[in-house]
Amino acid sequence: MRTKGIYYFILLGFYFTCIVSCKSAKEIQGYWVGEDISNNIATRSLIKIEGGWFVEYTSIYRDRTPYFVEHDIFIIRKRPYYSDFVSRFTLSTSELKLFDIESDTLIATFKRSKERHAVFDLLNDKRFITDLPTGRGVTEKVDNNHQITFLVYLKYIDDKLTTNYNDKIIPLDRNFYMEALKEGLPIPSDEKRYIRHFIIADRNIKMKDILFLEEQLKFAGYEQVSYLLESSEYDKVNRLSMIMRPLEKPIEDEYQNKRNRYFKKQDSINKSIYKASKNKGLEVVTSDYEDYEDYEDYEDYEEIEIFEPAYPTFNKVNTILLKVDKESMFINDKIISNREELKKNLRNKLTVNPITQVFYYAEDDSKYQDFINVLGDVKNTIIELRTQYLELEYKLKYAEYFDESKRKMVKESKEKYPFIFWQISECEYNSFLSEI
Repeated sequence: MRTKGIYYFILLGFYFTCIVSCKSAKEIQGYWVGEDISNNIATRSLIKIEGGWFVEYTSIYRDRTPYFVEHDIFIIRKRPYYSDFVSRFTLSTSELKLFDIESDTLIATFKRSKERHAVFDLLNDKRFITDLPTGRGVTEKVDNNHQITFLVYLKYIDDKLTTNYNDKIIPLDRNFYMEALKEGLPIPSDEKRYIRHFIIADRNIKMKDILFLEEQLKFAGYEQVSYLLESSEYDKVNRLSMIMRPLEKPIEDEYQNKRNRYFKKQDSINKSIYKASKNKGLEVVTSDYEDYEDYEDYEDYEEIEIFEPAYPTFNKVNTILLKVDKESMFINDKIISNREELKKNLRNKLTVNPITQVFYYAEDDSKYQDFINVLGDVKNTIIELRTQYLELEYKLKYAEYFDESKRKMVKESKEKYPFIFWQISECEYNSFLSEI
């Protein structure tokens, strides 16, 4: 009887341990936001613990690795040749803490996610949380650690147009481009086309504010922007991307000279710091460009078009002239009743002339959402035609272009139906209108 009693208590203890362990394994699941403060700068990390897999979105590798929970021990299986990460953890409804398994010192603290989108959890200043525009774009996993991606939050704060750029609050004024240079990376001008700026702004903000931000980014030498849209999934961004219309040559030359002077001054400062540090026996990373040579291997095949930007030349045979004001949309100065009419006109034009360019003029008071509607309709119509072409010619879906063996075919579909979308001024619109 005594032996049976001992077995009973052992089984009871094992059962209780399993209950606690299973409860912990269940409660630890979800999205967690961590904050690391060093040199008075707060950086946020985002992790997902779910279904036996651990994902750190803001790491360099963004690996999906298996994890295990044993009572109060949390184990992450590392990649081959790396030791497993083992820690003790404590868990409450809204907070997860990890402790060193040997010294029992605190390693990290995470708060359970409260926001609807990961891009807002990554914000230190929650005033920039906003209602994103809606639309159908390209979806991808959140990546805030990519060395060529910058998040630019735009909002009116205390009645002043303000940005959160690289998690630094910067007023959007005529000197913003210089602040963008300071916050950005010292990348050569011929490689700036690979930099992605994700614009995160309210759907009802005026287009004049979006266009002013884009102009400042062009002054800083950048070419590509992505507009973040509402996403149905917390850890995915929904985006529409495009290469901005280039500056006119005299203006580009002016700001190229300003950028050159800035970088020359910075290189001089960094070389002085480097020389002083060598005398003290210290090692300092300077702003030399060698670290960025691998940028030439990067290309976003979804968005970067094979046609280089060009100055708009109006030709009524292959041009659609669009205008949006506060209330209406116009095609070649004729009002249209809905977006389906726009897509129908565009499809008909592309069927006759596949190399059709769209010139788009947005009045200052038109909404950002109206621009997203037009951009999305034009881009998605062209992608649908590319898809039809690939399916007819090669029985291939456009979404399969990431396969190396199919890139040549996808390039062919882009040559067949290029995406040529230019934002034009009111003066240009009226000038082109007179030629219709």
